[in-house]
Amino acid sequence: MDEGLVKRFIALPTPNKIAFVAPGCTLADKSIIVIPELEMLNRQGGDETPYTIKHFDIIKYLNSL
Repeated sequence: MDEGLVKRFIALPTPNKIAFVAPGCTLADKSIIVIPELEMLNRQGGDETPYTIKHFDIIKYLNSL
């Protein structure tokens, strides 16, 4: 994970954005969602969708906009 890239993403002039990151990210922002399983998936590969859904309620997020 490149925190510089995450910082650039957060700085984009878009109000509603989400960054899914692995543990270890030291940045704090409401746009950052830590997905613990990403650490393992970054090493071995695989589909992150089930883990993202487990840690992030997209319906709740969309309804809050």
